[in-house]
Amino acid sequence: MKYNCEICNKQHVIYFGMKAEASQTLGEIIKYEDTRVEELEKDYFFVDKSIVVIPAILEIQTESDILFTYETWVEINWDKFSRMADDFKNSKGSKIQGKLYDDLVPYYTESKGTNCIVEFLPNSIDKDRARITILDDSQLKLDQKNGISEVRLLELMNLIYHNPNAK
Repeated sequence: MKYNCEICNKQHVIYFGMKAEASQTLGEIIKYEDTRVEELEKDYFFVDKSIVVIPAILEIQTESDILFTYETWVEINWDKFSRMADDFKNSKGSKIQGKLYDDLVPYYTESKGTNCIVEFLPNSIDKDRARITILDDSQLKLDQKNGISEVRLLELMNLIYHNPNAK
């Protein structure tokens, strides 16, 4: 799916999914102080002996009835995560409070540390990602709660194609 850009008069692809391959925050820690991080299993990290950092998916409904998804990283208190894991029943799933571990670049650049619910869906398999529900009042919470219009979707796409903060 493409749109005609009003900024440059070119056609651009509309991306309904983004994936943060690696956590920016985790990458910085590993680069300078790798002893602070232990990889528990693929994509599950134990940081500073106090939090677990895992990938999860944030979903936002669009006017096009296509979900806009952003796979990012969340942090969860280790003690709470351990208790949840011990009591986890795959047929029921589970929810736990966490925080966004990174900013959702380029869309929501002040989102790091945003409180959220991390939901492990029922009947998940290893490759399934938990889902994120934003708790803190913010544009991100509004977009997730109300969905986004085509105009808002194109604003977000323009942050990819014409981001003044891009390096």
